[in-house]
Amino acid sequence: MRGVDGRGGIDLHQSPAAKAVHLSSQQKKAMTKDLSVGLFEIANCFLEGVGVKKTPDVAMSYLRFAGNMGDLASQEQLGFLLSKGSSGIKKDMKEAAKWYRMAIGQGSTNTFGLAWVWKDKYME
Repeated sequence: MRGVDGRGGIDLHQSPAAKAVHLSSQQKKAMTKDLSVGLFEIANCFLEGVGVKKTPDVAMSYLRFAGNMGDLASQEQLGFLLSKGSSGIKKDMKEAAKWYRMAIGQGSTNTFGLAWVWKDKYME
């Protein structure tokens, strides 16, 4: 018996899976949110050494990726970690301020004591 391609195999170019998937903006937004939350959770595993070797630099990479995707929790955590500079994370007040400002811009209510992020010396 011959396959779809006439040679006994399947012609993948004709399969529904090979066609482009068109997502609505609402679907894209939901997928981005889910992905960023997953990245945040992976970052925390590397930060705390849960299931993986504790690796703060890897954790920060995941947090930055999620933060750039718009994940509010990642932005807040980046601001906190960079402003404190502990657990193998280099203190960087300018970058911390950037992440806090991004979080505030998205409606973060965890703003107590963060007036310093608007000072000129912390602006890029």
